[in-house]
Amino acid sequence: MMHAEYASLVGVNWSSLKHMSVSPRMYRHRLTHPEPRKRSWILGGAIHCYVLEMESFEKRYVVLDAETIKAAAPGRGTTAGKAIVAERPDWGTASMTSDEYTAACVALAYPGQEAITEKQHGICVAAGEAVREHRVARELLRGGLAEEPLTWTDEATGLVCKGRLDYLRPDLVIDLKSSRDPSPSKFERD
Repeated sequence: MMHAEYASLVGVNWSSLKHMSVSPRMYRHRLTHPEPRKRSWILGGAIHCYVLEMESFEKRYVVLDAETIKAAAPGRGTTAGKAIVAERPDWGTASMTSDEYTAACVALAYPGQEAITEKQHGICVAAGEAVREHRVARELLRGGLAEEPLTWTDEATGLVCKGRLDYLRPDLVIDLKSSRDPSPSKFERD
């Protein structure tokens, strides 16, 4: 299930309820104004997809290598670039930086896919290889369901709740985490 599909399910979850620790007003605000996706969230999601749902990776992510950028985002001064800007006047030079223009062109060329850099792609590949090479991790990720959504009604409050488990097996639940530094003290903070 894609992130957008999960987000559209009715129910409260940790990602929304954590804003109650600030205030009910912040909670209500975040329901209608979600936080912009952070770079670390995008990379974490890409790692999850590559490790847990490798067969879906190319459908969900586009790697911003030079060839992809050249094909999707012709220079604004070129004939093709001028045609794109003519169809979308708000993409003119004064209203968009070059990076914003490139990102908008890639989003247009690859609808529904999230863009990641070549470096981020390399991190995903390395994480996938590390998990598949680790005997225990490899065995733990067999015989279950990846990114499994759950919904339930909390008996005490009557609230409809939802959650998405990274990996669900009949005998256990696995939560995949990524970190900049795997040493115990740094990993705990990440």
